[in-house]
Amino acid sequence: MTETAVRRIARGAPLVYCLIAASLIALEPGPQYDEVLPAMAAVHWGGASEPPYPHDPDTWICGGARCAPLMTLRYAGAVKDYLYLPLYALAGPSIIWLRVLSMLMGVTAIAGLTELVAAGAGWRAALMTAGALAIHPAFLWQTVFDSGLIATWMLAVGLLALALARYTKHRGPASALLVGLAAGFGVWARANFVWLLAALSIGMVFAWRGQILRQWRHLPWLAAGCIVGGFPFLIYQWISGGGTWQALSMYPAEGSPLSLLPARLALLSEVLLADREHRAMWGGTPMPVWQAAAVVGIALFSLFFCLWRGGKMGRAVAVASILLAAVLLSSRMAIGEHHLIVLIPLLAVAAGIAFSVSPKPFGRAAAVLFVACAASWHVTAWQGLWTTGGVGLWSDGSYRLADEIARRYPGREVTFFDWGLRNQTYLLTRGAAPLREVFGTAQQTELGRSWNETLRDGGLFVTNGRRHRQFPGPTEGLRGALAGLPASARRTTIFQRNGDVFAELIDTP
Repeated sequence: MTETAVRRIARGAPLVYCLIAASLIALEPGPQYDEVLPAMAAVHWGGASEPPYPHDPDTWICGGARCAPLMTLRYAGAVKDYLYLPLYALAGPSIIWLRVLSMLMGVTAIAGLTELVAAGAGWRAALMTAGALAIHPAFLWQTVFDSGLIATWMLAVGLLALALARYTKHRGPASALLVGLAAGFGVWARANFVWLLAALSIGMVFAWRGQILRQWRHLPWLAAGCIVGGFPFLIYQWISGGGTWQALSMYPAEGSPLSLLPARLALLSEVLLADREHRAMWGGTPMPVWQAAAVVGIALFSLFFCLWRGGKMGRAVAVASILLAAVLLSSRMAIGEHHLIVLIPLLAVAAGIAFSVSPKPFGRAAAVLFVACAASWHVTAWQGLWTTGGVGLWSDGSYRLADEIARRYPGREVTFFDWGLRNQTYLLTRGAAPLREVFGTAQQTELGRSWNETLRDGGLFVTNGRRHRQFPGPTEGLRGALAGLPASARRTTIFQRNGDVFAELIDTP
């Protein structure tokens, strides 16, 4: 195959990713609570005050009679909020368009890494990298059904890769400035992007040594780009007094890093192919052990081969992958699969480089194995979502619940007796009604009132279905209180396609 053909196929790989993603988006599983978090700002955009829904302090800025988001969370910038705004203006609260936006962010990552690998290791390695990412189940699910702001991270990865690809071809102040802009933007997009930047920097110094250091004249341009690209992040730190660092203590891991290591390694082995966070969308079965062992073997071979014979780019990526994995696996903060997924772009590059220069029989066997496993999971995902429409917090019952509230109770305040339903209801109803969540305990709500008193005063209440309740306190507290409701209380049950209760809507006089 000629290099021109290889180049065309590599650049066409994002189309495969888009086709698979579009087939899943079209099935319209329900929006997950955190998935719609960056879309909620569009509902309140341009208001004279900060939004009525709970949000971290200082994450919105107000000037004159208008307010706009600065950060989605203390550690994640409002990148997706701004990108979704024109889509909301054109199509309203469309979950399909929100997911299309996430898909395009994933496309940016694949396209950027393709160009970078081609510039540093050749088009054959770029083709393998792009192909691996385009069909990777966990990469696709985590970006398209973005419940952890992963799509924003991947957008930043793609922009940084494009900037680095340009720098390798045109080393000068302008290219260094673009690299800095992409790096700063990435930190604003998600603060822990700084760990990726640190790992990549160490990896590049390890691989290129003196060649990197001889570019010191470009450092002022690089630093200037970082400041400009990350300026919203710096503004937030100044306004909030270091709000991102305050968040570090809010999500501590329960246990020492050493005691958590086996569980984290198990999660990583699944993220390398098909993460369990998104298999839960259709109530999927566990991953076979042999598949986890196979992808772990491919990843380890790729890293060691890159360190041995992967050239400068291969060594840099291998070192960066190992360092970033060490940071994540030893973190004292709670780590989930939506954190570990950030390793996949680096490992895809390592695999692309390794298998482009390794013995062909071994590389072909590994490629066939990975493609077969990936294809089976995509078919499973499509069948699962086609049959169920999503289950639990991903159920398409969210659409019916929002429609019921908007149609029968316009303008009524709604109280959710659990976590998991408020955000998507706010978006789908265009924020037409005030919403609040009550967690509380078995004895009383967080307002200091008993459950009986809360219900006796009347209102519109929503509870989660039994199979996907997140906090036991409200459920335990409601048992006795609901039994004592007057007969005039109206109850509406929202079912999932499989017959399980998704939510119950209770209107008490």
